[in-house]
Amino acid sequence: MTTDLSQTIVPKSDQLNADDLIPGPRTFTVDRVVVSPGADQPVNIHLVELPGRPYRPSKGQRRVLVELWTKDSSVYVGRRMTLYRDPEVKWAGEAVGGIKISHLSHIAAEARLKVTVSRGNKGPQVVRPLVDEIAPRDRVDGAVQGFGRGGITLDQLEARVGRPRDQWTTQDLADLNALYQSLSSGAVTKDQAFPTDDAAAEEGSGQGVPSAGDGPPAAASQTPGAATPRDAGASAGSNEAPAPTGDEPQDPPEAGGAASDPAPSATSPAWGAADGFGQ
Repeated sequence: MTTDLSQTIVPKSDQLNADDLIPGPRTFTVDRVVVSPGADQPVNIHLVELPGRPYRPSKGQRRVLVELWTKDSSVYVGRRMTLYRDPEVKWAGEAVGGIKISHLSHIAAEARLKVTVSRGNKGPQVVRPLVDEIAPRDRVDGAVQGFGRGGITLDQLEARVGRPRDQWTTQDLADLNALYQSLSSGAVTKDQAFPTDDAAAEEGSGQGVPSAGDGPPAAASQTPGAATPRDAGASAGSNEAPAPTGDEPQDPPEAGGAASDPAPSATSPAWGAADGFGQ
């Protein structure tokens, strides 16, 4: 019999809410981003770990993402963020709580930003690097088995990741999972994702298949314990969550879901899930 009450207070909603984070901060992997200019909530960040309930960042948090991850949301796929509930975020003059970002992958150092607290006022927000961990062996095995059913060898996977399987990180698996989904749907072909030496030579001469970069972009791989360099950053920081600071409130909920993923191609290899990989 469980003694955990956290599951009994999960809000029923079509989005991630601040109250979902009352039990504590959570780290999510970006599945895809849908941008709808002009909408009340123009950005829906779909999360691998919370399907069907996207994170809809406030304007202040969108500015954080633009500054630290660039304005091109297509590169967000496969990247990770830690979100927490700041109880001091106000709505209509009252503290109701809101979602803020405490950590991001793909930044080299701690960043100290100024975000909107209230109309005409800004306050500090600290965002720290989210350091990757070595991926669990069973998940690595599941990835190798899943790709293997599509005819992809371990040598090909290690060449794409850039290191041996026993050094793969959780970020590497997130990148591979995004690629797996693209292969499963037919958005990217096996030859595009894993070009042979001959194909690579033809590509260099302006012929042959397009490179893997022509498909949905994957996040850059990181070495264990290190982050990808960023154009600007402060000195390296710890991996502790920052003390809550003020930010503008979350935008009102927006009705309706996001566009569905493309249907699998009838001519694509028989990609299958293994140990939860590729789900």
